[in-house]
Amino acid sequence: MKNILIVDDDKLVREMFVRALQEFNVSEAVDGENALEIIRGNMPDVVITDLKMPKMNGVDLLKRLRTSYPNLPVIGISGYLTDGRGEALGFDSFLNKPLSLKVLKEHVTVQLTKTA
Repeated sequence: MKNILIVDDDKLVREMFVRALQEFNVSEAVDGENALEIIRGNMPDVVITDLKMPKMNGVDLLKRLRTSYPNLPVIGISGYLTDGRGEALGFDSFLNKPLSLKVLKEHVTVQLTKTA
């Protein structure tokens, strides 16, 4: 079973994503620093991260992941960027909030297929 890491400071968003991705092993982190701690102990197959979070935001997390784990797929999510800006930051995939959980699952599946 594939491992997915959800990084978002909003507990309700994390819970919604966990339910939507129940066919995977899903871990949760509250910010980028927490995500890095989790990744050191359990490497995910895909990371889904919000952009705006305390301590370490999603863009800084992406930069750290690209340095240490350049092939790890990272899906960015945000309610603050206009279309196209997320991909320009270097995310493998990007979704604007509010988002469809069906579309989220499709993006996860695409990223898993790329790494298979």
